Amino acid sequence: MDISSSKQRLGADFLALLDNPGPTSDLTLIAAGGRSFPVHRVILAARCEFFKTMFVSDVGDAAFARELPLPDADPDALALLLRYIYGGVLDECERDLLKPAVELADFLRLVDACGELQRRLLGTATQDTIAEDMLWAEGHGDHITLLALVFKCVHDFAAKGADAIADVLSERSPKLLARLYKQLAAKVAAQEAAKESAKGSVNGEW
Repeated sequence: MDISSSKQRLGADFLALLDNPGPTSDLTLIAAGGRSFPVHRVILAARCEFFKTMFVSDVGDAAFARELPLPDADPDALALLLRYIYGGVLDECERDLLKPAVELADFLRLVDACGELQRRLLGTATQDTIAEDMLWAEGHGDHITLLALVFKCVHDFAAKGADAIADVLSERSPKLLARLYKQLAAKVAAQEAAKESAKGSVNGEW
C-alpha cells in the first residue's frame, strides 16, 4: 500500500472540503474586512493547537457559537493558512502577504508554517526592502528573523546601500541602527583579523 499516496489523497480531500464545505461546516471564521470562511471545528482542533485550546476552554454559549471573529487577521493570510491546516500545503504567495501571514501563523501557533514563511521573507529580502523588513521584525518582536535580516544586511547590502538604509533607520529606530553598526564593526574586525592571519602565514613560509 502506498502510504504517501494515501496521505496526498487525504490532504486533497480535506482541501476540497475547505473549498466546498456545504452543510458540513459548523463554524465560520470572520477575518478583517468581514470576509468569511466556513470551516470545520474538528479539523481545526486536530491540526491547530490554538483552535483546539479555544474549543476545549470555551464554555456555555461560546462553545457552540457559529461565528468566530478574527478582526486582526488579514483575509488572504487566513486563506493561505487554512489551506495549510486542511491540506498540509503552504502555497507560494506574493511577498506583500508574507508579513501578515507570519504574524497570523505566530498568533495561531502554527510553528512550522511560521518558520517557513520567515525563511521566505528572508530569502526574498532585497536592498530596497531590507530596512522596512528589519523595522517590521523589530516591531513584531520577531527576534530570530530580525537577527537573520541584520546579518543579511551587513553581509549582502551594507557596501552598496548603507547610506539609504541608515537614513531610514536613523529616523525610525536609532536602536536598530546602532545594532546594525555594531554588527558591521564586528564584520570589519573579523576581516582585518583574517588579513593579519594570512600575512602571518605568508611571512612564516618565508
